[in-house]
Parts: sequence; structure tokens; C-alpha cells
Amino acid sequence: MSSYKIGRAGLPVLITLVMLFIPAYGFCAGQGSVFENLTEDSPQPDCYHEWMFPDSDKEYLEKADLAGLTKDQLWWARNEIFARHGYIFKSDKGKKYVQSLGTCYTPRHGDADAMMKNEFNDYERRNVELIRKIESSK
Repeated sequence: MSSYKIGRAGLPVLITLVMLFIPAYGFCAGQGSVFENLTEDSPQPDCYHEWMFPDSDKEYLEKADLAGLTKDQLWWARNEIFARHGYIFKSDKGKKYVQSLGTCYTPRHGDADAMMKNEFNDYERRNVELIRKIESSK
């Protein structure tokens, strides 16, 4: 069997081809891909890099994870959980934040309490509470 090596110059072409053909041939959510567990409410796979703690819906954050963060960074970490669920922010800071997310954000509703109670899983609820606690101490 022969093999073909892709040089540095060929890698961008390969990546472009993959990005074009994957959506065109249905290798996306729900069709047998690595993204099959995503729901329509999940962040899109290309949005993963937008989040400070992209797995805060699957892992409990620890105080050590948050220890070196500023109050603004803690705000961001807490509110990214709400943004992934489509929380409609009322503050200018929140509106600017979700604008920066572009297509990674889909507004749905603005009731944070109902969202925490009805939509957040245990990881998200606990993580929001921990971040709030640390935020209030700064």
C-alpha cells in the first residue's frame, strides 16, 4: 500500500476540503458522527473554542479552576452557561458578550430562574452557584 504525505502547504487545502464535504454529505449531528449526541440546543461543534469552560455542562468546576480568574472572567464563565441555553441578556455587558459569540449564540428566552430550574443539569446548576459564590467574594 502506498501512502501520501501532505506537506505544510497542502494542509490548509485538506482542511478546507474536509470542512466543505462534511456538511455536504451529512456527517453532522445525528448522522453517525462524533457529534451524534448534540441536540439542537447544543453549541455547534465549531463553537467549542468560544467557551472558557466548554465542559461545564459535563464536569463540576472546582475552586482551583476559578481561583486565578478576575471578577470579569468569573462573570464570563458563569454567563457562558446561560448563553449556551439561549438566555436573552438584558444588560449592555451581556448583550455585547453574546454579540461576540456570533452564530454560537441563539437567543431563546430571558427567565434565568426558570432556565436554571428547568433546563440546567446538575453540573450547570452547581457550577453557576460556585462561580457566584467566588464572584461575590471578590
